[in-house]
Amino acid sequence: MRVQVRSEVDEAGEKFEIPWKKPAEETSFLDLRANPGAVENIEAARENRALANFLVAVNSGDSLFLTARVKVWLEDHPADDQAILFSGRFVFAFAEPAMNFRQDSFTRLLSRLQGLLLDTEASEAIRVGLAIHLCRYAEVSRWGFCASLLVQAGGSAEEQARLRWALGLAHVQKALLFSSRVLRQERASRS
Repeated sequence: MRVQVRSEVDEAGEKFEIPWKKPAEETSFLDLRANPGAVENIEAARENRALANFLVAVNSGDSLFLTARVKVWLEDHPADDQAILFSGRFVFAFAEPAMNFRQDSFTRLLSRLQGLLLDTEASEAIRVGLAIHLCRYAEVSRWGFCASLLVQAGGSAEEQARLRWALGLAHVQKALLFSSRVLRQERASRS
C-alpha cells in the first residue's frame, strides 16, 4: 500500500464546510452519527456494502470521527499497468467540535494513520492519500480544519479494482478505529 500525506491549509488548498448543502440540489450533509440508518440515503453506499460498512463504523460511538462527504468513481487508467482504477474520497472531522479547531490534532492523526497503513501488507495496487484542509463549521460560523481521505485501487478488470479497493478501505477503517482508541486512552491518562 502506498500512503501520502499532505497539507492543503493555504489559500490555494481546497476548502470544505460542515454541515453543507448544495444549492439547487437535494443533497446535503447527513449526520450518520446521529442517524446511522441514513447511510441508506447515500446512493453509493446502497450499491457498495464495503462503503456502507465503513461509513457506519467510522460514524459509530466507537469512533471519534464523523464523515461529512463521500464520493466514489471508476475510471479507465490506460497509462498504468492497472487498466481500471476505482476510487473513493471521504471528508471527515472529529466528532468533538473543539478538536476541529486545532491543526495539530489533524497533523498527529494523519501521521499516525500513515504509520499504521504503511505497516499493512496490502497490495501496491492500493493507494491512500491523506490531507488536511481548511473547513468552515457553519453552526458556529468559524474556520477550523478537516481531513480528506482518498482510497484508490487498480486492477486489470473492474471487479479486481473494486475488490482491492474494499480491502484498502477495510485497512483504513481499522486504522481509524484503532486511532480512536489510542486517542481516548491518551486523553484518559491526562485526566
